[in-house]
Amino acid sequence: MDASALFQDEAQQLAFLHAICPTCLAAHQRGQDTLEPHCCKVAVVERIVELIEELPDDSPPGTILANCLIAVGNLSTMTPALEPELETHLLRAALHAVFTLSMEKDPTQVQDLHRVLPDILDAMLGNLLAESPGTNRLHYILEHINYWIVSRVSRERARAIRSSMALLRSTITLPAFDDSGH
Repeated sequence: MDASALFQDEAQQLAFLHAICPTCLAAHQRGQDTLEPHCCKVAVVERIVELIEELPDDSPPGTILANCLIAVGNLSTMTPALEPELETHLLRAALHAVFTLSMEKDPTQVQDLHRVLPDILDAMLGNLLAESPGTNRLHYILEHINYWIVSRVSRERARAIRSSMALLRSTITLPAFDDSGH
């Protein structure tokens, strides 16, 4: 694939991802908490998972990954909630992409993304928890993070621990957090 084709694909991918936030915002401004039809959110999230999975392993962070995480954070504020199978697929892909980021010396923009991607991931995880704030939901998300806590790679473990702590901290900002265990 030549550079112009790669750029066009990335430009199209970013255009797709950049359309999600305004779409969610416009629906909220209209007093709606859903994107119609129902399959729309599912189809969009499925495409986002594909974009994440298409990223090369151990690649430097890029705007595609950052925008995927932001888009999922925005979509998580919309109903209906994702089906567990799709959400599990999404969590596995997103956590893998962020926790396995390479640590090579990169240009400034990539270094900046390296610093903010964990925060973007944590915001996405917090939004997923806010969909149904409770101990069962928290446990579900932490199970996916905990897979990385036992990684043999120390930077992956450190990133997983950081995200776990951020998610636990986010529970205190959720007024509707149900800690009754039901």
